[in-house]
Amino acid sequence: MFHLAIPTHDLNLAKEFFGDGLGLVIGREQNSYVIVNFFGHQVVCHLAPDEIESNPKMYPRHFGLIVIQEQKYEELLMNARGKKLKFFKDDFKRFQGQESEHRSFFLLDPSNNLIEFKWYKKQSAIF
Repeated sequence: MFHLAIPTHDLNLAKEFFGDGLGLVIGREQNSYVIVNFFGHQVVCHLAPDEIESNPKMYPRHFGLIVIQEQKYEELLMNARGKKLKFFKDDFKRFQGQESEHRSFFLLDPSNNLIEFKWYKKQSAIF
């Protein structure tokens, strides 16, 4: 299980995005943070409006989830589209025809944190 702390400019918007948008469980919260059960991992959104990236880029800073089944990837993608979540980059294939071929999409949370979801054609390419 990993723990990741990210900045947010608005705790309520963070809860809406992760809870209502992605359907994740919101855990403990205080005036300065909210904890999210991010698919079994702990993501903590810390209130830090001065730390928000106004022009985010995919590299080097993003985090995300690798799903093992393509059907689960499709479900996440369709949910994000259906909930009209903000895409930084919609569904695309990387390294097509190569060992590390995978599908990926990036979402932007309300504080411009980039979240990637991906599925590898060959699980052996994950590491």
